[in-house]
Amino acid sequence: QMKANVADPADATAALNFWIFFAVGHPILQPILWISDVLHGTPGPKIADLVPYLFLAGNVAAIGAIAFSKEIRNAVNIAAVGAFLAYVGAGL
Repeated sequence: QMKANVADPADATAALNFWIFFAVGHPILQPILWISDVLHGTPGPKIADLVPYLFLAGNVAAIGAIAFSKEIRNAVNIAAVGAFLAYVGAGL
């Protein structure tokens, strides 16, 4: 339908590529922005006045749990793929 409304098919392809970029980019960027908010909102003393100890400890605990537990690793991967597909699907 979009191709029928443009004079040059390259314009339709460019619009589709732009949509795919945003459909895929937003679900990738949202967790990054969320973790940034958590970082800046974490209370307590900071290491080199940059990263709070509590935030670093939480990351080490989460990374350790994911690295050493196959069940947690699988659950996190399934949740991430599910969230990605739900987010992209909601945009369609």
